[in-house]
Parts: sequence; structure tokens; C-alpha cells
Amino acid sequence: MARTRPENAQRQHSQSGTEKDTIWKKEARTAKDDMAIDSNGRAEREGAVMGEREAGKNLRAELKRRRDEGEQNLAICRNQIITLKETEPEPPTLVDTLTNKMNEMLLLTGQYILDVIMVTEVKPKHSTEPTSEPMISLKGYLSYTNLDAGSHRGIAIYVSNSIDHLVTEISLNTTYEETIWLNIKLKGKDKLLLGCVYRSPSSTGQNNIKLFNLLQQIPEYDSTHTAIAGDFNYPEIEWTAWSTTKPEENHSQKVIDACRDTYLHQHTIQPTRHRHCQNESLLDLVFTNEEQMVLSIDYLPGLGISDHAVIIFNVHVYTPTTGQAQPKYRYHKCNYSSMNDQLNDVDWSLMDNLSVQEAWTFSTPPMRRL
Repeated sequence: MARTRPENAQRQHSQSGTEKDTIWKKEARTAKDDMAIDSNGRAEREGAVMGEREAGKNLRAELKRRRDEGEQNLAICRNQIITLKETEPEPPTLVDTLTNKMNEMLLLTGQYILDVIMVTEVKPKHSTEPTSEPMISLKGYLSYTNLDAGSHRGIAIYVSNSIDHLVTEISLNTTYEETIWLNIKLKGKDKLLLGCVYRSPSSTGQNNIKLFNLLQQIPEYDSTHTAIAGDFNYPEIEWTAWSTTKPEENHSQKVIDACRDTYLHQHTIQPTRHRHCQNESLLDLVFTNEEQMVLSIDYLPGLGISDHAVIIFNVHVYTPTTGQAQPKYRYHKCNYSSMNDQLNDVDWSLMDNLSVQEAWTFSTPPMRRL
């Protein structure tokens, strides 16, 4: 998951993912001339959530201590540590889906001040019911997803309401589906290109080529800062040495070459996936185009019984130093006649016998086209 402070936004609402949760928290530059502006009321919010934050930190610290001492099958469920019995199946409400972890996501936003939260594998691997935006909404955040793009697992980026006016969703010239890109306005003419990527461990050779091409075209985008996070599923890569245990012609070597060609720096160094009876591995990555751009990284236990760590990192960027502007809509400039004409062209009677979910799916596109 993630964090940053942004100005004019093209709001697209959607929401988050399951196991591989890469959280990104941005700290402002402290230099006098480049001081970042915190959101209004931050001090009040910090005071209000102090108790919940401390309780959450203590809970996660206790979970880590018990795991380090050798206890197994532990998980955080409903704000307490539980022990899962090996003879019993894992609770289906905690497995392979984000929808049943939204309460824990909300708890996390109370423990940390997060500007951006990035989540991969939003949708369950096997499900007969579709995952929709309302099912994964998060209080205090706008979301950007690719749930309607035909993606298999889905990605969501949550942006805090305090900075959404600085954020715009953009489209890069790529056919790689499991990715979302945002533009975040910074100080002056600077801007941050923020991307979230998911690569399946069963990714095809053709899909891998699309990912390499995507990484190589990043410098072509006119941004002063770049940050990319997600689950890349390359356990064979040793990122401290930028080497792989696979042959040179393997796609893991090609992704290393693509990152080198685009001068990206990879910041996560600790294993991010831990599963009982399996080797721990580093799968969740954080790339930037500046080596000193990431100030610190915290590795927290996964949400629920997820085997992927929650990663929280501070990003050294700076946003406009004016007062935290709130968006002001120019309602008097709207062409209400045209809006009425467009809505009248829709046969709303088709909604009469639809379920709530079907009505949402039917009505959202014409409303967003206004």
C-alpha cells in the first residue's frame, strides 16, 4: 500500500485487493524551501486515533514476537490474535479475497496516516460472484481499479480524500492488463508517476514480454518522479545483487535488464512472503527512479492470514506548498440541458427488475459519461 500529497483530479472510483498488499506512506521533505503540506486537521486526526494506533502496533508486535518464538498458524482476526488449528480448514472469510479484509484495512488506516494504499489480487482466485467497486470501498478514500478491464485478479489503488484533488488516472501505451497508473501533482511543474503492477506466477511468455515493454517505456512519460510497487512474483531474483538463479535467457534476467535500462532502483530487501513449510521469498517490490526517494520501509504481518507482508514506506517527494486546497466545483458552468438529454437517452425502465448490483452496473457508465 502507499502514500503521497496531491491537486486537480479526474476521479475514478474503485477499490482494493487481497493477499499482496503493498502499502505506501509518504513523508514530507523537511527542507525549508521544499516543505510538504500535511492535510488539514492532521494533528486532530492523529490525536483521535492515537489509542487505536498504539493498540494496533502492540497487536502486530505481539504477533511478530510469538511467530519469532516458533508459534505457528497465528493470524490477526477482528483485532485479536487467533490460533488456527491445522486439523481445521482455514476460515473461508479470511482467505484469497480482499472483500472480507476490509475491516482490517480500515483498522490499518487508523494506525497509520496513509495517503495511498496499493493492493494486488483484489479478486479471489476461484469465485462465481463478481467483485464490484462498492464491495471494496474504503471510508476516507477514493479508489482506482481495473475490475472492468478483464483482468484475472485485479488491482486497486486507494487515494486519501485529502490529496485526491492532485491525482489523475492516466493510460500508458500498453496491453499489459494487471496495472494501474496515476499522475500526482507535486510542487511547481513536477509530478509523480505512480504505478501498481501484478504479475501472476503462472504468467505466460507473451505476458512477460508485455511487462518488459511496459517497464522500458516508463522514461518516455514526462514525469520528474516515478514510483512503482506491486507483486512481481520473481522469487529467483536476488535484488541486492541484481542477479538471478535462472539462465541468462530466462525472463527473470530480462526484467532485471529492463529495470537497469530505465535506471530504476529497487528498495525492498527483506522477504515479503512467508508460508509454513515453504521457503520465504521476496516477491513484493518497490521501484523508484531516485535512489534516495524512499526514506524507510516497514514490513508488517499480512492482513488476516495472508502469507504476504504489508509494506509501509515513506516517499521523499514534495507537494504544493500552498494551503491545502479543496476542490471547488463550478456547478454554474454545467450544461444541464445536455446532461438531461443524455440521461433521457437511457432506458431507465430496464432497471425495474434488476438486483442492486445489476442496477449499479447498469447506471454507472451513463452517469460517468456526463
